[in-house]
This record gives sequence, C-alpha cells and structure tokens, in this order.
Amino acid sequence: MRKGETLSRDFLKPKETESLPQRVYFVRCPNDETVLVAIDVQIDEEHVRWFDTVKGRVMRFSQKELTDEGHFTFSRSEIDEGAGEYEYTFVPMNLDVYEQYVKDRLIQGKSFDSTEDVIASFIALLEDES
Repeated sequence: MRKGETLSRDFLKPKETESLPQRVYFVRCPNDETVLVAIDVQIDEEHVRWFDTVKGRVMRFSQKELTDEGHFTFSRSEIDEGAGEYEYTFVPMNLDVYEQYVKDRLIQGKSFDSTEDVIASFIALLEDES
C-alpha cells in the first residue's frame, strides 16, 4: 500500500488461499534486511501472508514462482519506482539453512541436532502467539 492510499472493503474479505508445502522458510531478499523467517505462508491471487516470529506480514506481489527445489519467489508490486528490485525467495528451512543463514542473525540463536528440532522451535513461536 502506498502512502495516502486506503484499504478497500474487498481487501478485508476472505480470499481463497493456498499454503506453501513446508511450514517454515528462510526468507532472502537482498534489499530488505527485515525479513528472515516465514511460518505458515499463505498465498492468494494478489498477496503473500506469513508470520515472521514477531508479527504477521502481508505483501502484494507482481510475479510469483515455485521452483522444482521447493523455493518460492515473488516480486513485490507496491515498491516505489526507483527503489530497486525487491525479489523475495523463500527457501525451505532445514538444519543446514538454519546454521548457515539464520542462527547468527537471531538474538539468541540456538543450536539444534536435527531439522525437525529447528522446525518445531519455529512452530512453537507461532503457537505461543495464538
């Protein structure tokens, strides 16, 4: 949403959504350092929604793709011209991805023994919010 725009009533209506195949993803975007983890990603015809361990996020996309490797990529459509490319890639979380990209960016990055333990830890954050 751009500055000065208001939400239409249609935005508040429930839309048909689909979930990504995994529950937890590492989120990579070279121009957005505020993204790191996505839990329970939902996609409708215009938006991507997820919980990021602290708050819910909603972004409008212009293009989207699910790769054979299970990576979901989308480009934001509401970024102002001249702001650069904002392409987000969601990589399925596993122990290696957590250790390489996520752990050191967390305030209290924990060590885990398995991918299942990593996933369970992030899912517990979502359940704590309910």
